[in-house]
Amino acid sequence: MTIDRLRKALSAIGPPPDARELSEMLWLACHLSPQEKRPPIAPSEVREPFGGDAGRPPAPWDARSAPEGAPAAPDLAPLPLVPLLPPPSPPRMPDVEPVGEAVEVLVPTAPMLANPLGVQRALRPLKRRVPSRHRFELDEDATAARVADTGLWTPVLVSAPERWLTLSLVVDTGPTMRLWRPLARELTEVLLRQGAFQDVHLSHLDTTGRITSAPGSPPRDPATLLGGSGRHAVLVLSDCSGPHWWDGRAARAVRRWARIGPTAILQPLAERLWRRTAAPAVPGVAALPRPAAPNTDLSFTPYDGPSATGVPVPVLEVAPRWFGAWARLISGSGPQPAAVASFPARPSGAAPLRRERELPIAERVRRFLASASPAAAELAAHVAVSVPSLPVMRLIQHRVLGGSGPGQLAEVLLSGLLRPVGGVRYEFVPGAREALLDTLPRPEALHTRHVLEAVSTEIERRAGTSTDLFRALIPADGGPVTLTADTDHFALVTPETRAHLAPPPLSAIPDLPTGMDDRLMLADAGPPPSGRPSATNVDVLGLNGVGPGQTFSDAWSLPPSMPRDPAIGHDPEGNVVSLYPLDLSSGIPHGLIVGETEARQRAVRAIVLALAGGHAPWDLTFAFAGLGEHPLGEPLALPHVRYSEDELLGHPDSLRQFIEYLSDTVASRSTSETQPRLLLVVDLSLTFPSSRREIGEALLTLAQRGRSLGVQLLLSSATVEDTTMWNRFLPLLGWRITASRLPPAELRRVLGQAALPFPDERTAYLLAGGGAPRRFRVALEPPREVVDDFVTWVRRFGLPGKPSLPLRLHADALPAASGGRIPIGFEVDTLKPVFVDFDWDPHLLVTGRNGSGRANLLRLLIEGITAGSDRSFVYVLDSFGIIWTLAEEFGFPEPVGPRVTYTDSPSDFVGILGSLVAISPSSNTDVYLFVIDRDVGLESLSLALRSMLGRGAHLILAGHLTFPDQRMDPLVPILHQRGSSAVLLGSIESEEARLYQAAPAPSPAPVGRGVLVQGGRRRVIQVAHTAPRA
Repeated sequence: MTIDRLRKALSAIGPPPDARELSEMLWLACHLSPQEKRPPIAPSEVREPFGGDAGRPPAPWDARSAPEGAPAAPDLAPLPLVPLLPPPSPPRMPDVEPVGEAVEVLVPTAPMLANPLGVQRALRPLKRRVPSRHRFELDEDATAARVADTGLWTPVLVSAPERWLTLSLVVDTGPTMRLWRPLARELTEVLLRQGAFQDVHLSHLDTTGRITSAPGSPPRDPATLLGGSGRHAVLVLSDCSGPHWWDGRAARAVRRWARIGPTAILQPLAERLWRRTAAPAVPGVAALPRPAAPNTDLSFTPYDGPSATGVPVPVLEVAPRWFGAWARLISGSGPQPAAVASFPARPSGAAPLRRERELPIAERVRRFLASASPAAAELAAHVAVSVPSLPVMRLIQHRVLGGSGPGQLAEVLLSGLLRPVGGVRYEFVPGAREALLDTLPRPEALHTRHVLEAVSTEIERRAGTSTDLFRALIPADGGPVTLTADTDHFALVTPETRAHLAPPPLSAIPDLPTGMDDRLMLADAGPPPSGRPSATNVDVLGLNGVGPGQTFSDAWSLPPSMPRDPAIGHDPEGNVVSLYPLDLSSGIPHGLIVGETEARQRAVRAIVLALAGGHAPWDLTFAFAGLGEHPLGEPLALPHVRYSEDELLGHPDSLRQFIEYLSDTVASRSTSETQPRLLLVVDLSLTFPSSRREIGEALLTLAQRGRSLGVQLLLSSATVEDTTMWNRFLPLLGWRITASRLPPAELRRVLGQAALPFPDERTAYLLAGGGAPRRFRVALEPPREVVDDFVTWVRRFGLPGKPSLPLRLHADALPAASGGRIPIGFEVDTLKPVFVDFDWDPHLLVTGRNGSGRANLLRLLIEGITAGSDRSFVYVLDSFGIIWTLAEEFGFPEPVGPRVTYTDSPSDFVGILGSLVAISPSSNTDVYLFVIDRDVGLESLSLALRSMLGRGAHLILAGHLTFPDQRMDPLVPILHQRGSSAVLLGSIESEEARLYQAAPAPSPAPVGRGVLVQGGRRRVIQVAHTAPRA
């Protein structure tokens, strides 16, 4: 075969390979060992697990083939196959006859992403490298040449190569997206493993149009996704069918991202269904003028009809060819075929289609079969002879249909022939199953057997693998679940496979060592602590006897060395389980919590609330760091907290600050013996990130010196892998909690045992100080209002003599503005209002991270300026639209009020400044220029602003924090030299804070908390909120 023929063959199954890829393939083929030829398997060795042959007696044993002297073989009958049944649906007919009992098992299902390798190949055009702006490496040849030429031993540093793009995958969490959560997990894993992006950040789009780090977490402004590098892409996984898409809230977030960088929608629905969504797409040809340009620069020509108005956003099916076209588009490879949806500034507010469900069932089936893809029609027919459960449908789709993707599954689920009955269960509407069975090309019995064998074979193939699992039942005498006559099985598996689906009953294992039986575990764990309530319905606060009262103050008055025994739950016999390793006297400094996200956060919250109630903040402090989500899920404003950040992997600057915090902690505690004990809780999300080894090294250094420094480390992770980093950490983690069910191999690695039952979501196991794991149920969580009252009470005790200040103050509480004297909030220490006086200080600097309250402060200033004087005129350059986004959040029709000129275009703003040059400095008007997140490389804007500074205009310069490896806005030092005031929002060190010699606000800083620098004064303030009163 020639090279050209090989390239042609490979191009037929994927993107055309380049010369390097071809050479690598040929090299690998030459170095692969040929597979050994094995003799064919004898017919008697073939196992036939299905069908009527299963009951056939085995062939007679041939004595001539047995070794001499061997005993006669017993007459073995084939082991019966074990049926798998779906969990019972919600009861509808109370008179259904029970037919037996069953136990629950976890069964593997098939992936939703049919061809992950194809997706990775399709994204290859994005795997380019560019010189880094912040990272440098030694050029050995150039350094050697310099030394030889000059005799000076000076290193030559060059920019290190890095991946070109960063990516944010935004997963919609609307009510219609629940069934696509497995697809989101698979896509995240594929994008991470593909290696095309410098960083892959996962976020969630909630029903308000804002983003969260996890479903249910505190929402943030969509602008927090955007970076200033100009090389950031956004993919939104959504079916565009939720109410937040029809009312325009989700569309506003997508428009925001599309105006800054390349943005596309990943649509799990089939293309023919897109017209029924809130983002119908039009096919055509799209092109970008340069790589990674924003969607506003996208040139799109429809195949038919004129182009729609609005910001164009490509819509992609979750399939390799769609990913490939999008990758070529944003990499600048010329025009590409694309389907594009347009998002205008004013959405039309069209209503979703509802007439389909009103059609008769016969017409509904006819329309489905006429319009559905062949794969979807075949899948519906297969499901009609099986169980209409989403995991079973995925097994059928993967085993029977092969390469079909989520679009065909969506066609079946949205056909109107199925209706949900709870969780992942569906049922056919009356008459639909019968109509689909009529379309089968062969007798129903044969088709049923074919599907049963296919599903059973796929389950046996995947049993014991770390794939997605779903709950099913197997018949068992004495089981906790009752089987009814209307429950039919969807698969038959062998006893060997059944053993992989769930641990066998403990009574079936002979000669167990102590610790496998619950009673033996309790005996090994010793007597339960006395003096505690034994009722298992008491929440964690009541369990520890804390709250507003004498017991609470007495607990804080105890010496720090006195054991507290924080109670976190109950064992199966109702005895209280205390986490004694957290006491200094235990000698077990560090811990580990492993499990699913919600289970880990539940355990961490119980531990933190128990410790906060028993230890004063001058004896014990907390630090929380989440590489993904926050260790608590939602932060608690306890006075014990010294550090609290999440999503560190998605924000390199914050991650660097966290590593510096660890180093500073080690340094400060090495020279001081008077600091309170510190519990550092770090949520690793999945595991230690291999691309950020500095995180593991910094934590390991702290763990190795923790006991001498008074620091205890608590790691929270979804998995514990067999890696070098984990192998170095595990000996230091003296106590461990498994908060949810884990694979047997991983459970053995964490607790030393592979078979432990988890009957409900609150069940956990504690291993501490040797012995056997102790089973317990995590204590109930108090209601939200109880937790809020507890936090308020704790803060009152923890901050004696200090006036309390609400975390959110409304602008109505501020005094009125007068001229250029604008009230912006209150001083934290004195509760006195603070002002920005433009009559005394004409300019102001505002800095802070996304989400720190910059837009709210700027809106407060604009409203105060226009209200304080009718001769003041305001001009706003809002480069990233943060003022507009805040106005949309508040429900205002316009971003600003009267006498305010607003634009997000730098070129338009330069034109406005040019027209203002004609205004005389002695004119009886005040001009205020709000410049927000400007591009410092735009020279025309810089020159115009410098000119306006000399003509009496007031400049309010707002921007992000800058760090040592970043370029500071050149106007910031100029404002500092002029003695201008500054508001530094947030609790993070920055170059602006160093320039103004101002320590940041104490952590954790709520939104709007910052430092006001005026002359020689530096005050911690809380900015008032401008939201309209409810």
